[in-house]
Amino acid sequence: MKCGSALIDLLCEIMAELILTEKEKEDASYLDWSNESLGKLVKKIGSLIFDDYGKDAAWMTMAAHLLVDLSRKTNSTDTTVTVTGCTNDKVKIGDWIINIKRLDT
Repeated sequence: MKCGSALIDLLCEIMAELILTEKEKEDASYLDWSNESLGKLVKKIGSLIFDDYGKDAAWMTMAAHLLVDLSRKTNSTDTTVTVTGCTNDKVKIGDWIINIKRLDT
């Protein structure tokens, strides 16, 4: 299965390897999965992108899915999100533009 970006392709590949219950396969969100299945997902993604704790991989995957879903819900194939005044631990890190583009249209 190919889903578009390298990150999404990686997620789709990992998802294909997971053994999910029928309920989990039908769930609208992986937030509804069992802790065991979520743990397997985070462990697999973390090991593939060298994130020892899986935290970065989980956040990155979650953020990507949220942005794709935002674009999909607005029936858009090309969405730009502008975020201004970003800070990290009270340190200004600038303004950002995030582009979400569907590739298979």
